[in-house]
Amino acid sequence: MKRQLLSFSKLTLPIMLIGIVLMGSGCEKDDKTPELPPITQSGENTFGCLVNGEVWLPKKGMITTPPYRVVNNQYKDGRWIIIANNSFQTINLTICNDSVLNGTSTFNMESLENCSSARFNDSTNNTDEYFFTNGDNYNGKVTISRFDLDELIISGTFYFDAISDKGNAVQIKEGRFDLNINSYEP
Repeated sequence: MKRQLLSFSKLTLPIMLIGIVLMGSGCEKDDKTPELPPITQSGENTFGCLVNGEVWLPKKGMITTPPYRVVNNQYKDGRWIIIANNSFQTINLTICNDSVLNGTSTFNMESLENCSSARFNDSTNNTDEYFFTNGDNYNGKVTISRFDLDELIISGTFYFDAISDKGNAVQIKEGRFDLNINSYEP
């Protein structure tokens, strides 16, 4: 009986060590620095930009909040809205229908002839702060590289500077999107 107990313990220790090593190897930290997605035009469902120099990528929020969506049925004039969410932050690009068809638009809330605008909402730290493109010093631009209603794809690049009503500024740079259109009404 002593011999059986001894051989059991000799066998158990190596098995336990192997198990611990295998479990530990699956728990490696993900130290990978987030990167902007590549600029593509094939409906990869990617969105990203730099917010004040930091990589910003959309993430799925609550069950009802998708990481991004593209619609054109919010306004009677058919302007396009691209919304990307990242936990407590949202980027909202509103683009005139004519601008989408022409391939470029300037963001400027004060321009009456231009319905395109950009907004950054920040609700981190339980504060709701809304940043808008506003005035001559806070402009931006979106360039549409692909607009395909047959494949329901919209792709492009963007940047904008915005200011909040509290006087804080945000810089959105190197923005890119390659998204499937979620809702289209001709």
